Amino acid sequence: SCVSGSDGGSGGGGGGGGGGASTRLVFVPTHAGELRVVILDGNAMLGGGPLTFTVRAGEVHPPSCLVRGEGATHAVAGELAQLSVFVRDRFGNPVTHEDRLPIVAELRGKHRSPVLAQTVDLRTGEYQLSYTAKESGEQPLHVYIRKEPIGGSPFTVLVQAGRALAAQSEVDTSKLLGLRVGVPAAFVVHAYDRHKNRAWRGGEQFEAALRGPDGQRVELSLTDQGDGTYSGSMVCRQVGMHHLETFLEQTPLGVSPHA
Repeated sequence: SCVSGSDGGSGGGGGGGGGGASTRLVFVPTHAGELRVVILDGNAMLGGGPLTFTVRAGEVHPPSCLVRGEGATHAVAGELAQLSVFVRDRFGNPVTHEDRLPIVAELRGKHRSPVLAQTVDLRTGEYQLSYTAKESGEQPLHVYIRKEPIGGSPFTVLVQAGRALAAQSEVDTSKLLGLRVGVPAAFVVHAYDRHKNRAWRGGEQFEAALRGPDGQRVELSLTDQGDGTYSGSMVCRQVGMHHLETFLEQTPLGVSPHA
């Protein structure tokens, strides 16, 4: 923006006088970088050519800062998530002249202590943030600069369970009580990750087998329900003790076998 004002002078007395005038221009640049100013008097350019200025970005304005990266919306428990904070002034210009800004980010779960993000200053006006979530579900990610929230904070992050772990996964055998020879009975495998987060998607390589009183082993098929559960069915052909064996990629589940 530009504001102009004029100063004038006058003289008088005895039939003579003279005066002069000057104009003062005041402008407020909003874009950082090289600025060229042309002053015209009618069609004539004053000063012999454009005036060139180098405009630096203003002070950091947290509400104008930007966040980019998958880590601002999605994460997987137990895996590193990343996002970037781009520092801006109140006009949206990148701020590169301030190093090591106190940027704090924390993911606040419902049942665990907040997870603090690690911050790396790339010295370009971009700060790279990384964190490792441990709890699944929707959680707020709070990002501050000098204790003031940046634009859009807090961000909602959907944390999914990590890869299933055999030692944490479970088998629901409640329908195997009172088994009878020749009568099908169902069981369900529930996938959990290393942090005991229940999986809500399929794709894991669970296996099951039934071992009878004579020691013979029968492979059982499992159906991936796509929601972290795997259903199976078994039929006992003999009277006596049977053992249900369950595996994840050939590793026995923590409570396997079931008798």
